[in-house]
Amino acid sequence: MAWANSRNTYHSNAVPGVANGISESSIYDIDARAKFAVGTSFVRADGNKYRYGNFITATTQGLLVAQDFSDVSNVSTDALVTAPSATYQMADETPGVYPGAVGSRYVIVTLASVVAQQFAGGYFNASKDTGYGYIYRIKGNTATDTPASGLIRLELYEPLQVVLSATTDCAIIGSLYNDLRAATAATDNIVAGVTCANMTANTYGWVCTHGVCNCLQDGTVTNGDMIQLSIVTTGAFSAYGVGTSTNSQLGGVGNMFGAQQLGFCIDTAATTNYSTIYLQLE
Repeated sequence: MAWANSRNTYHSNAVPGVANGISESSIYDIDARAKFAVGTSFVRADGNKYRYGNFITATTQGLLVAQDFSDVSNVSTDALVTAPSATYQMADETPGVYPGAVGSRYVIVTLASVVAQQFAGGYFNASKDTGYGYIYRIKGNTATDTPASGLIRLELYEPLQVVLSATTDCAIIGSLYNDLRAATAATDNIVAGVTCANMTANTYGWVCTHGVCNCLQDGTVTNGDMIQLSIVTTGAFSAYGVGTSTNSQLGGVGNMFGAQQLGFCIDTAATTNYSTIYLQLE
């Protein structure tokens, strides 16, 4: 799906306490414009934790959600980084400190079909070769063909700690709370939370990431069962270890042990109904 996030999205690198304006009732709010930085969190008195997210598609209440990976992320790929060069000297950095060098807050990457700010709030991961083992948060990015044909420029919040080179393998991972949609086991399966309200496309609102919440159930689940994302029903949970097309119980062909473990069921319902679960994503 083409990246179509709202231009009102913003991301902060601050370390806040409880953001002003958050109350228990605000978890049901649907905002046309961002009131908080995407990813802002708070813990309610009962221990429940919530995160502020941006929704790229309409998503009803009580569904597991995940980032649209193809929109805001790029899998680890070999040799996309441009080595430090005077050609790309940035005016706001010390002369001689070029993008990709130690101390620079910029990286030049070869990527096609990217729009401005597509990766804002995400992470640049040096996954192999020169500079490996470090991950940096992305403040913003240019569109493809800036600063040169086929290239984009990433701006980081913090300076590079190790030089990068043309051999560096890198991945770009979007914010877990940006471009949210109902989670699907085949593609968008890194669950970030459960929706609190009936979200419309290109709006902002809260997802529960820890504690007691309501969620769509798929298949037979017993109280106390560990749970995972269903491979059958978008946005639903199923018993942990269920993995066949018929959603048979443990021991069926293709069981899913090793999937993301989301928490456990408190009070089950019939399949396609909504159950009370205890979410343990953070």
